[in-house]
This record gives sequence, structure tokens and C-alpha cells, in this order.
Amino acid sequence: LERAQFPAGHAIELNNRAKHFVQNNWDRPRVHLIFDWVETTFEVPRLKLRAGQDVFQTRRAIFLNEPADFGAPDRPLTKPERVERSKLALSLVRADAAEEFKALTRRFADGELEADDYVDSICKAVESKENIAKMFREAELPLLIADVERQAALRAAMEAYLAGPRLFAVVGAMKCGTTSLFEYIVQHPAVMRSRQKEPHFFDWAWNKVQKWKLPGASLEASQAVCTPPREVDNPDALLKFWQVFDLDELARAGKVRVAGEATPSYLLGGRAVAERMRAALGSNLRLLIILRDPVKRAYSHYQMTADTNGTKEQLARRGTVAGRSFESLIDEDLAALRTVGAEDPDVDLETFEREYL
Repeated sequence: LERAQFPAGHAIELNNRAKHFVQNNWDRPRVHLIFDWVETTFEVPRLKLRAGQDVFQTRRAIFLNEPADFGAPDRPLTKPERVERSKLALSLVRADAAEEFKALTRRFADGELEADDYVDSICKAVESKENIAKMFREAELPLLIADVERQAALRAAMEAYLAGPRLFAVVGAMKCGTTSLFEYIVQHPAVMRSRQKEPHFFDWAWNKVQKWKLPGASLEASQAVCTPPREVDNPDALLKFWQVFDLDELARAGKVRVAGEATPSYLLGGRAVAERMRAALGSNLRLLIILRDPVKRAYSHYQMTADTNGTKEQLARRGTVAGRSFESLIDEDLAALRTVGAEDPDVDLETFEREYL
């Protein structure tokens, strides 16, 4: 670091919240400065402003007035609106936790609490998840925070809380290691596994899912875990999907952050399965797709199906090719591709999906 000496009388603007503290071991007063250093090779992104466009400066960043980017309100709240929303938020908090809620909110607004920690803390002060949803969507708690960066972080944290644990699905071709990957992930104490590794919710079971009516107790259990976000187009399917997990265990487990399943065959479902998953789970889902060298994968698959060892159920599920050579099966599959015109490497995806998958 380089030292800089400032003559007497010079005014230096410091962190205006006085959050930094250093021990002065000198025998006279001194000023401790913290500077941001930017290398000369660093490219600073430049923003072109439109005439009349607002710019917000926070303690950490500068934002353009574009709500879609950082979640700022279209206009600031009036004083009566702020009072009304504050009263509504407080009415959703337990009477014995009102002062704690106010203190937590001040700490978050001042940057002393991260958004996730703030949401976790206020949830303990609110009677139910339903009231948390009202606090966010009716009282619009983020609008009570003046700092637009804090406001955006709170929006994201509350949406994540209402959506329940983050969801994941392991998909892939057979013999690619999907089972191993899934088993590694669910060893983590903050991860909840599905009752069955492969529930086939979005492919084989989908028609049954459409007709299935959740009984009252099951519906309440799903709603206790998840409040469907606004972005979800099929909230009914989302609530049903949570039934692939042991919700009683989820309630006992405490702070589960992630829940997931592993149905490799989703990869073969193409656009239809992808659209079902998007409509039901939205952006709360993370897909983990595992692939393998296609020749090695095909031969491994052949060895499994050629193996005559196993229970009757296992043999029926995997199929058997006893007595057939690997080469003859590959020729048969290539012939099937040629029959539907899908062997061309330049074939468009829609034709391949429609004619072959």
C-alpha cells in the first residue's frame, strides 16, 4: 500500500456511517482512511443515460431507475402509505415480538443483517407462513426499505422463503452415474431426498398427476412448505410435486435448504417434460444433467441388459438382450434412426424429438 499525506485544511469524505474502527497507538490524533483501488487494466462498464432518467446511489452501488433490473418501486411511498403498510406489517407479528421485529428491520435497513438472515429472524416473530406471505405481498415489506439494493435483496430472499427449499432434479442417460451423483448430494444434512429416487412425476406419472386431487391434509402439508410464486403457471402441480417428499420428515428436519429427486428419463421427454417442469417449478428448479461418452455408455447399458442375474422385477424393468451381440443391437438402433429420417446429424431438434424420441 502507498501512504498519502494530506495538508492541514483539506476535507476528505469518509464512510458516512462510521462503521470502521482502528486502534490509535500514536501519541496524537490521526485519520485512518480506506480507499478502493482499481487496476488500470480493469474495464469499467459505462452506462448511457436517457434524458430525465433517474439514478440511485446506495452505499454499495449505483443503479439506473429500471425496476426490472433491481426491483425498485415505480415511485416512493407517500408518508400515509408508509404508515399504513407499517401498521399492516406489525399486525401480522406476534404482540410479544413487535419490538424485536422493529429492531430487526432497523438493523437490516442499516446493512447490519443480510436479507436471508433477516427473513429467517422475522419468520420466528410471525404466527404462520400465510402471514409471511401477507407481509410480503400485501404490506409489501420491501417497499418500507429506502435503500433500493437492500430492497431488491429482501424481495429475492422473501420469494425464496415462500417458494420453500430450492429444488433440484438429476437427469441423464442410463449408465451415466445419476444414482451415484444423487446419493452424494443427499448425504448433506441440509438436503432432503424424495421418497423414491425416481418418482417420474413429470413423465410416466404425469397423466395420473393431472387427475389426482390432493386430500385436505396433504394439501395443507404442501402449503406449509411452499407458497407458489407468482411466476409459476401451474401452482396445482407444484403443490402436488411436494408430495414426492416425506413432508413429516421435512417438518422435523428443521432448516432444509434443498430438496430433490433423480429421474434420468426426464432427459428423453424433450420439450414436453421441460415445459411441464418450467410451468410447475419455475426458476426454483436447478437441473443437474450428467452425460457420458456415448460409446462407453452404450456398451455399459448393453452389459447391464445382457446380465441374466437379478430379481424378476429387476430383469423386467431393465429389459434383457441375452444372446444378442452389441454390434447387432447398434445396427438395429441405427436402422430405426434411418427409418424416421433422424440419423442425419443436421436434423432439426423438433423432427428428432417428434419422430424418434
